[in-house]
Amino acid sequence: DSFLSAADSVLKGIPGFDTSCEHKLLRDTSIVVYPGVEHASGAPQAKAVADGPVIVWNHRWEADKQPGVFRRVIEQLDGQGMAFSLILLGEHPAGAGSSGKTGGYNPEFEALCSRFSQHIIHSGYAQDRAEYFRLLRLGDIVVSTAKQENFGLSMLQAIDAGCWPLAPKRLAYPEVLPAEVHALCLYKDMDDLIRKITALWGARLSAQPDQTWEPLRNTLLERAAEFHWERRIREFDDLIEETVALNC
Repeated sequence: DSFLSAADSVLKGIPGFDTSCEHKLLRDTSIVVYPGVEHASGAPQAKAVADGPVIVWNHRWEADKQPGVFRRVIEQLDGQGMAFSLILLGEHPAGAGSSGKTGGYNPEFEALCSRFSQHIIHSGYAQDRAEYFRLLRLGDIVVSTAKQENFGLSMLQAIDAGCWPLAPKRLAYPEVLPAEVHALCLYKDMDDLIRKITALWGARLSAQPDQTWEPLRNTLLERAAEFHWERRIREFDDLIEETVALNC
């Protein structure tokens, strides 16, 4: 939609030229092609139910991902007395007043690490891809608080590793996540996110996994598998070949 809207603006700005045919052509022939997701080989491991969830953040620590919202969520969960562990992944570019180099002082990252040091399993950029996927497999819940997200690649990587996603009910997430899990996985605001984390873990503790959680988890795993590069690349290949054929 953004592409077509921008294209309309460009076409309308061409003086003395009827662009109605181009407008219709773009609308009739343009499609969305999803990117592929790099993933670790092997199926996610079965997870034992602990006293509290392992909560994963695997995004850049920058304004468009709203790490401050995530920090306030964790603070409120702690204030409610909820037990939890944290895996804090992703680059944390230096914040205002620092040298500006990646890995420098980032206020949101440092504040969270400082206050909840005893809850942290890992903090910072993973040393390699194998370690990144190993850490994702340890997680129970992966959270996004993004206000700008075109696809949600890191969320799908975490889902593929067995994490339960909690994401905003906007952006790309309602489109990417299967409809069957929207009520449990998509939240309206910060308060709703906190309620969903609390309710999700309470239900997880009391439910029979094979009756309640495994079918929904399998639905999420199947959806994530649809985006594996091994599958996605076929559509890219076909479309490229069609485009070449049209222009020969």
